[in-house]
Amino acid sequence: MASIKEATIYRLKVHSDMVVEKIMGGLQQYAFQPCGKTQELSHGFTPVADNDFVLMGDHLVLFRYKIEEKILPKTVIEHHAQKRIVEAEEKNGKPLSKQEKDQIKEAVRIELLPRAFSLYKTIDAYIDTQNGWLVVGSCNNTVLDYVLSAIRQVVSGFSSELMVTRDEPSAKMTAWIFQEALDFSAFWLGDSAKITNHDGGAINCRKEDLQNEEIIELCQSRQVKQLTLESMHYTFDITEHMQIKRLKIDDAYTESHINSDEEEDKLHYLRVNAFVTQQTISEIINTLIKAFGGLVEEKAPEEKAA
Repeated sequence: MASIKEATIYRLKVHSDMVVEKIMGGLQQYAFQPCGKTQELSHGFTPVADNDFVLMGDHLVLFRYKIEEKILPKTVIEHHAQKRIVEAEEKNGKPLSKQEKDQIKEAVRIELLPRAFSLYKTIDAYIDTQNGWLVVGSCNNTVLDYVLSAIRQVVSGFSSELMVTRDEPSAKMTAWIFQEALDFSAFWLGDSAKITNHDGGAINCRKEDLQNEEIIELCQSRQVKQLTLESMHYTFDITEHMQIKRLKIDDAYTESHINSDEEEDKLHYLRVNAFVTQQTISEIINTLIKAFGGLVEEKAPEEKAA
C-alpha cells in the first residue's frame, strides 16, 4: 500500500458487502497473463501477497491490478518499414499505394513486437467498507477504465460514481489563498499549487509561499486547480476533481503502528501500510467533503437542522 501516491475515490452505488463477497472469490478468473508474442497490451488482477489476490484489513479489502504494455516506438517501425517499401517500389517499378504501405508497416510491427521492451505498472486498489468507497491508486483515465471494467466483470451489477460536492473545489481552493487560515484545522496550506486561467493556460507554483503578493495577484483572475495541503503526519495535493496526488505519509507515523513482535513479518507490514493509507485517505476526503459544502446528494447542514 505504500505504493499509493495518488488516488481516485468512487462512491459505491451498490452495497459494499456484495462487492466484497464477489471480489473475494472472483479475481483469479481474471488474473493477469503476460503479453503473448504479438500482443501489445495485457492487464488483469495479480496477487497482493504470495498467492493471495485479496488482503483483508479493518474496514478494507485490498487487491492489486497489473498492466503490461509493449513499447514499440513508431519511429522504429517507420525505419524498418521504409527499407521494405523502397525495395518493393524498386521491384514493382512504381510507387506503392497508402494501403500497401500500411500493410508493410503492420507486418513490421508484428515482427518486432516479440523483441519490444515491456513496461509494467501495478496499481493497488481497495474497497473501504466503512465509507462505502472504491479507492484506486491512480489518476490516469485509461488505467481507471481498465480497473473499473475488470471489476464490472467480477461483480455483476457493479456501479460507482465520482464525488461531486456542493461547492466547486476550484473556487474554494482559490479562496483559501486569500484567507489567513483555512476553514478547518486538520490541514494547512502547503507550498505548491497549479493555477489556470480561462483559456486553460497553467502556472505551476512549486516551493512558494502561496500567500505572497505575486500568487495572490495571479489568483485575482485565475483559479487554483490543484493545491498542496499539509497535516502533522502527511502531505498531499487535492485536485479540482477531488483526486489525491503526491500523497506522502511520514515513515515514522506508519512505523508507529507496527507491532514490534511482528516487524519482520512482510504480511503484517503490508496490513499496516494498508490500514494507515486507508485511514489517511478517509480523513482527507471526509474533511474536504465538509469543506466543499457536502456532497450534492446530501442535504446541507442547515437543511438537516430544519
